[in-house]
Amino acid sequence: MQIPSYSLLTPTSDYSISAERKAQVAEKTKKSLEGTVYERAEVTLNPDSYAYAKAYLTIDDTEIGYFNPLNFKESVEQQMQDKINTPNLHFLKEKQNHSFGGYGTDAYGFMGEEFLKVANLPSDYKIHKNALQAIYDVSTIPVLRDNEVHAIFESIDLIAGISYAYNELQNLTNGTFDSKEAYSGEEILEFLGERLGGFVQYFGGNLNTPLMQDYTNEKGEFKREGILLMYSFFEDTFTKAESPFTQLTEYGKFTRGMPSSYSPKEEDLIKKQKTPEELRKEMLDKLGEVYLKILENAKGVENKDSLESVNGFINAMIKDKSFYGPRPDNVLIVEIEK
Repeated sequence: MQIPSYSLLTPTSDYSISAERKAQVAEKTKKSLEGTVYERAEVTLNPDSYAYAKAYLTIDDTEIGYFNPLNFKESVEQQMQDKINTPNLHFLKEKQNHSFGGYGTDAYGFMGEEFLKVANLPSDYKIHKNALQAIYDVSTIPVLRDNEVHAIFESIDLIAGISYAYNELQNLTNGTFDSKEAYSGEEILEFLGERLGGFVQYFGGNLNTPLMQDYTNEKGEFKREGILLMYSFFEDTFTKAESPFTQLTEYGKFTRGMPSSYSPKEEDLIKKQKTPEELRKEMLDKLGEVYLKILENAKGVENKDSLESVNGFINAMIKDKSFYGPRPDNVLIVEIEK
């Protein structure tokens, strides 16, 4: 396998979970508990960067609010307006050095000439760094999958994957992909055909992901750069490109049907998910065990006040959130009064 002559694009990911997002998820979870018999829920939160990236690429906004910092269209339009209003200030900004993952960008966040050249893309293409960040984060951040924490890629060559996707799109359109700057949804589905079968089936034919919204024109058509980025992600061209810079995790290999040392735990394959009623019974059984142990220790106590003290301790322990045991920082406990 030939080593590419270019440097690997190396974004960095933020693994933190903000207090603001915890509050957003808590509020959304409380609303979902209303009108049900449940008073308590545990929500496992993925890092902010993963949640935003997944929502940006797939319309799955269950973990975020209405604002996604990866959306760039409005910000770019505002910067362009500022350029008209304050040209001197914007001139200074354009002269500053801007970079992403070791490659230069313009003042708006679009990848520069060097990136486009090594990716074999036309020099007028507008590939925004936020879209690349989203693909990188979804691919490389470890999150809970199949009851264990896994990433899909150890490392990923974004340049090779996007270049591979561009060549495939050119082949699918008989070399005419760049003959238009934008395509309607119907045109996209027509020339991609079965290539987007899984995507179309999952989203019911809705191509209007936040990523694609950033790449729409005034007619509601989708720009070719957005199509390229969407295609590269959903067609997994980063694996297909077979770059030596791209390394799948063992879990990632397993999900693609490749030879892998990973195998799901046998109990996970046959284990049936417990119903809320079963979980509640399990919790009450544990409470009963604790109660009996305390009473056993209190057998020799004849003082009525002491026994009442034991009962008070039990009740306080049951109400105490710490009774449920320690939780990782990414597990949010949400309770409502009923």
